[in-house]
Formats: sequence, C-alpha cells, structure tokens
Amino acid sequence: MKCSVLLLFLLSPFIHSSANDSTSIKNAFSVEVNTFYGKTLPMYPSFPHTTFVQSYELNLGVKLTGKKQWHQLLNYPRFGLSFFFTDLGNNKILGQQFCLVPIAVFPIIRNANKKFQCDVKAGMGASYFTRIYDSIKNPENFSVGEHFTWQVDLGFITRYALGPSAFLQAGAMWMHSSDSHTVLPNVGINTFALNAGVVIYPLRNNVITHHFDTLISNKKIFFSGRFSAGWQKRGGAFGPAGGPSYPVYTGSVFVSKIFAHVVKLNTGFTYHYYQNYYDFIIENNLYPSLQKLKASSFIWFFGGELLMGRVAFCLEPGINLYKPAYQAFWNQYEKKSKVDYYEKQILAMRIGLNFYLFNPDLHPHNNAFIGCFVNANSGQAEFMEFTAGYVF
Repeated sequence: MKCSVLLLFLLSPFIHSSANDSTSIKNAFSVEVNTFYGKTLPMYPSFPHTTFVQSYELNLGVKLTGKKQWHQLLNYPRFGLSFFFTDLGNNKILGQQFCLVPIAVFPIIRNANKKFQCDVKAGMGASYFTRIYDSIKNPENFSVGEHFTWQVDLGFITRYALGPSAFLQAGAMWMHSSDSHTVLPNVGINTFALNAGVVIYPLRNNVITHHFDTLISNKKIFFSGRFSAGWQKRGGAFGPAGGPSYPVYTGSVFVSKIFAHVVKLNTGFTYHYYQNYYDFIIENNLYPSLQKLKASSFIWFFGGELLMGRVAFCLEPGINLYKPAYQAFWNQYEKKSKVDYYEKQILAMRIGLNFYLFNPDLHPHNNAFIGCFVNANSGQAEFMEFTAGYVF
C-alpha cells in the first residue's frame, strides 16, 4: 500500500508534463541505457562484506520543448522513468535491488558547438529488496527492514554528441535507500558508482527555444500554512524490530518569496507532536507534568523549492529550538558520541515533493498543495509524512 501511494505521488510530475507541457511541438522522446560499477558503503562496523556493485538502468523519458517559461529557465530538462536492477555484492545477506525511479536531468554546462554537455541527474522513487532483515534467517542485515523502501539518486554526467540524436555519456551516481524509519532496522543502503551509457532520441531531438524579453519577479511575500500526518517506529536505526507504529502530527506557518520564477524560498516555524515520545515519557516517568508539551518539538526552518510547473522539489533544513524528550530517547536507543547527539538534537531536515493545484509562479497566492516528505534528525530518517497546505 505504501509503495503504491508513493509511486502515485512520484509519478505525478511526469504525468503532468506529458499532459500539459506540450504546445505547438511535442516533447522529444528519449531512451537512455546505463551500466554502473561501484561499491556499497559500509554503514556500521559489522556491515556484511561486499564485492563490487553492478547496476543497470533503462530510462524512458521526454526532453521538454514547450513554451513554458520554466522550461527555458531550467535549460530544457529531460524527465523520465528509470528501471534499475542492482546486484549489491552480497547475494546471501543483501540480495538484489529493483528500483522504479522518476528521474530529472538538468543541463548545467554546454560548450559552444554543443558537442560536450554536463548534466545533474536527480530522482526519487521506490526500491524492492529481495533480502531483508530477519532475526532468525538474516540477522546480519541491519540495512533494510522491509522489502519496499524509498530510493533517492543524485549524479553528475558528462555527455558527448555522436550526432543530433545520439549521445555517449559517463558520470558518477550516489544512490540511497531507506524506509524513512517506518520499519526497523533502518540503517539504509548507500552506494557510490561510476557509470557509462548512451542516450538516443529515436524520433527527433529538435529543441525550439522561446526567449522571453523580460523576467519580472514577483516582489510580494506570501503567507502559508500546512498540516501533516506521519508515522514512525520506536527505536534507533538498528531496532528493535517489530514494534508498533506511532503517529506524528505537524503544523507549520511560514512566509515565501519566489525568485526568477523557478525558486521559492520559505522560512517559518514547525510544531511536531510525537505520540512515540509521549508514550515513552509515560512509561519511564520522565516528567511529572506537561508531558504532551515535552513530547513535542518546535523548529525554525529556512528552505527552498525548485518549481517545475505545478510540481516542486523541496529541501528544508531547520534548527530544533525545543525537543526535550529526545535526550532520554537517544540515551536509550542511540547512545553514540556527544557529537552525534548534538548533531541530531539540533539539526532537522525535510525533503520531498509538493504538488500545487495551480502553477505557483502564475498563481502565487490562493493556491492549495499536497506533498509527501521524509523528515530526519540531521541525516538519519525520523518519520515519513503526507502534508496538505494553503498559500494565502
């Protein structure tokens, strides 16, 4: 069920692009094939021994060529859906990985004759692992606690044009898999790999650039609010496994400003209420009063959204101003170095996608949105949430 909902959210940008971003010409269809060779990074001292990782990718996509202003401002990106098969280098413990990942490729550098081009490649999707943690059958795999997980990919590619419709490419990719603390254990899988491949446009690669005479930025500041509901397991990255799920409720208020039509900066405050922390406080008699307040956190955040029509990729770092229950929780379930404690106690992170009812650049206020996000203490996933909000 979780995988189906995630894929519905994550595929929305590409359904939207194909349905609404074609104008007088159609987007150029592309086929991309890559092979990867790298290493799964050991994330804990007893991490299973692995040989080199081998992975293969097939991507079917479109290069945007419509008249939307954000196409030009983002240098006509390519959107597609990638299918990955990965051998993680230890079939007995880690098994194989199958991924379905919506991918965006953003050109960033191009030489004068357009023979060479550098791209940033990013994607968020879902993974399926053939081998997961089992206390009896597979007790050494603390990386993956369930078959379906989030998948996040980020890479850098250099391409060379063989002709107008075919390109050779090489690059490097970081690939991360995690179930966002909804199942334990959840150390996660991190892989770094080099890749080589080819991109072809079997029909055409004709890009018509549409130049806008002026870029008039909206100088107004907009007020927004959102409510979120999420869930998590109790414990650290290594467990305990098999416990109940606990809800997390969130409310946020913030102000926003749009720059250059494709960047939206947000800053404001977030309140979290953790049922997990409340039960933990009651069970351990931690505070004589105000238990619900002690089970809460307050965050100041400053983040941004990359606007792509009605879809936005959101990255939201923040500072925990108040999170009293975390210290006792960390002492019982994490207990590493003091640096690790202060890093996770202070730093908050939120990453995911927003889907707006209207294009926020054209309709910056009186606009509703929904989203799907992973929240983290520093770099360690804390809970997954679905959100709904309104820009006034």
